[in-house]
Amino acid sequence: MAAVNRFRITVTGKQSHGAMPWEGIDPIVTSAHIITALQTIVSRKVDARQPAVVSVGIINAGTAWNIIPGEVSLEGTVRTHDAEVCRQIAEQFKRIVEGTAAAHGATATVDAYGVYCPVVWNDPELGKLAKLSLDRVAGKENVVEIKPVMGGEDFAYYAEKIPGFYVFLGVRNESIGAVHALHTPNLILDEAAFPLGVRAHCMMALDYLRSKAAKKP
Repeated sequence: MAAVNRFRITVTGKQSHGAMPWEGIDPIVTSAHIITALQTIVSRKVDARQPAVVSVGIINAGTAWNIIPGEVSLEGTVRTHDAEVCRQIAEQFKRIVEGTAAAHGATATVDAYGVYCPVVWNDPELGKLAKLSLDRVAGKENVVEIKPVMGGEDFAYYAEKIPGFYVFLGVRNESIGAVHALHTPNLILDEAAFPLGVRAHCMMALDYLRSKAAKKP
């Protein structure tokens, strides 16, 4: 899974009545241009062969429908699988945010841009052993190696300290409506899958311990 960066931006303009926008500096329009401009980082600044995502998830502004506010707050996330791409995006991010705001007569500050969690990396040797365990528990036909995804997971911090191996447990079941994605209000898990998850976890641990014991002189 991807490395996760979280950001927060404050866009400052000048408040005015909604009927007289020329008397102010509209931070909402400015923010709209910033959001659009940020998408050019992935489409024009990052090697197209490298996965990357820049998403704004929160926009907070205004207190009344007929007033142009003085300030807008934006929050979102950047996802990458490569350390150099992560660095490049951070570099481009600040320049685009500040430059786009300035072009509209407003100001913008990147109040926060930090690492939420690094890339989840599966140890290859541990993975070979774990695959044998999973095949025995679930059957080879039910063990699938997935492509990298842009979701993040703080399990990555464990894998930075010791060899780690991350496994997804399938919990989809169309017959009970368990078909919706994670982080959606309609998410349902097929809890019948939980015993399989427990067996898989236990088998990986036991097989790992057996392999260690077998190597002792």
